[in-house]
Amino acid sequence: MRTNWQRIEKRTKGNGYSHLGLYASLSRSGQLYVNDVAFDGLGRPAAVEIYFDSVNNRIGLKPVSASMRNSFMLRKFGYSKGKVIRMNQVLVDYKIDLPATVQFYDIEFDDDNVLILDLRTARVSDRVLKHRDNKKRRPVMAKF
Repeated sequence: MRTNWQRIEKRTKGNGYSHLGLYASLSRSGQLYVNDVAFDGLGRPAAVEIYFDSVNNRIGLKPVSASMRNSFMLRKFGYSKGKVIRMNQVLVDYKIDLPATVQFYDIEFDDDNVLILDLRTARVSDRVLKHRDNKKRRPVMAKF
C-alpha cells in the first residue's frame, strides 16, 4: 500500500477570520471589528475617519493620521491580528439600533480607499445565534 502524506499546517492564535477574506462585525455596544485582511487593505493605519451615509445606510472607514481631530483609533483586539474601533458615539448619534452583533457580508473598497460596510445587508451571524449566552433569546435582524 502506497502512503500519501499531506502536511497539516497548524493554525496559530490570531488566524481566526483571515481565511474569510474581508471580514467586519459591529456589536450593539459600538465595537467595530475588522480582521487583518481588511486592516491590510486600509493600509494598516493608526486611525480612521468614520463616515455614515444615512440614505444608503452605509458606514465608511477612511485611513487617516492619528493626530487628526475627528479620527477614531484602531486598537488591538485580544490575540487577533485584527483591530477594533470603538464607535458607540456613531450608533447613538445616528440612531442605529442593532439587535445583536451583526456581520457585514458586502464589504468593499471604493476608489478613494474607503472601506464600505453596508448595514442593509448586515445580518446577525450564526455564530452569535449559537453562542451559549444567546440560546434563550434569539435576536431577529431589524430593518434599518
